Amino acid sequence: MNAQAILDKILQDAKESASATLRDADDRAKEMEAAADKRIAAARAKTEAQARQDAEAATARMQRMAELDERKLLLADKRRMMDRAFELALAKMKAMPAKQARAFLLDALTELAEGGETLIVGADNDGWMDDQFLQDANAALAAKDKTAALTLGSEKRKGVSGLILAKHDTEINCTYEAFLTSERLEMEAQVAQTLFPGE
Repeated sequence: MNAQAILDKILQDAKESASATLRDADDRAKEMEAAADKRIAAARAKTEAQARQDAEAATARMQRMAELDERKLLLADKRRMMDRAFELALAKMKAMPAKQARAFLLDALTELAEGGETLIVGADNDGWMDDQFLQDANAALAAKDKTAALTLGSEKRKGVSGLILAKHDTEINCTYEAFLTSERLEMEAQVAQTLFPGE
């Protein structure tokens, strides 16, 4: 083989080797590009999924907070209605006819008094108090084997509806407000059932 043929053969081999190297490089570049695209797509999908999850969680949180706020407002409305119901009950008690108020207070006094107290009459709605009340109260105490020694205070207490039992610097309120306050916890469930049936 002559020198030219050898040179041509070397040049041909070099061209083929270069072409093969270029093809390999191109194939590797395409593979790398495809792998990069795949990684980018996976990262994008993961980011989008996380964004959707975060958005759903934020929406759920906002919905829970809105529901909580709504429940608070509803509870406040119910509380106002309950307060109003007891205000009306107090007004109704204060408006009781004298005979009914007398019987109510006589019964309450008989339960709460031990005997020997001073009876202080409230200045508000005092039409129930008559000359016979003290005698009837002592007789009721005696019937329950209590000391029948109630005395009548000299002054009427302003701003009080009902009466107060005073003894040894201690006072027991037999006022309409005190009765409603003491009964309120027990009565609230019944009032709530009346105001908000089915809940």
